Amino acid sequence: MRQIKTITVALLVCQLLSPMVVAQEMGIGSHAKIIAKGKPDTAVLKSYERLADIFSGSNQDTVLYLSKKALELVAVNLPGARGRKKHVLLKVKADIYSHKAHVHYYRGDPERCLELLNRSYLIYQKISYMPGLGSCLNDIGFIYDKQGNVEKALEYTLEALRLSEKHGNKSQRASALNNIAI
Repeated sequence: MRQIKTITVALLVCQLLSPMVVAQEMGIGSHAKIIAKGKPDTAVLKSYERLADIFSGSNQDTVLYLSKKALELVAVNLPGARGRKKHVLLKVKADIYSHKAHVHYYRGDPERCLELLNRSYLIYQKISYMPGLGSCLNDIGFIYDKQGNVEKALEYTLEALRLSEKHGNKSQRASALNNIAI
């Protein structure tokens, strides 16, 4: 119970401090209620992931805390999970690694960022989640570009572009083309 109160207070404080997050007030409130009332299942897990996504642009410490909580739930629920539940658990795990990667990028640790993006990529590959694969490839290409490794950046970004065209993902296609152009 104390843990739930801590999460709720942290979310409310972050909400008040970030104008971007205030615009997403209903989403935060809904997810906080699911966490507060829920048992540790996929709904609570998805709420941790969605909140980490919401806070990813505004509060890195909150993202890391929510990520930790989500990964703890995955670790508890993944052994023995089958079918759709296993797929959801693995997708959320990959999403969380991606959120954490972005935090490490913004904190100036591109190596840790690449490590987490590669973990995320391998999970998306395992569950055949094409949007996640394309996003990871594009993000990895972006990091290599920022490190000055243009050849490797282009390799990953072109693969992201190929995947986005193959699966008709216009948003990822645009992102990959943008990264190639810059």
